[in-house]
Amino acid sequence: MSPSKHEPDEQVLKRARFGGLLEGLHRTVDACLASSLRVESEAHRFGIPKERIHRIPNGIDTDRLRPLEETDRKAVRARLGLAEEVTVLFVGRLSS
Repeated sequence: MSPSKHEPDEQVLKRARFGGLLEGLHRTVDACLASSLRVESEAHRFGIPKERIHRIPNGIDTDRLRPLEETDRKAVRARLGLAEEVTVLFVGRLSS
């Protein structure tokens, strides 16, 4: 059964094959980093105690940097020669 658009993530988790194991792990983590208030609330609903959840804002201006409208996206994909194929892009930095 696929999740409904409005079904809470914790309900999807409980139905997952290893949902019970994941629920138990959530309650035992030392810390959880949340990028938004929504994610913070979700983590708490998953069973992570509030004192272990630390919100670190995303740092990206989502008003300025947001997905293009469908017509603009198709035009950019055509210009780049990507057609309708699936494209994945990741930009990140890991450091110690």
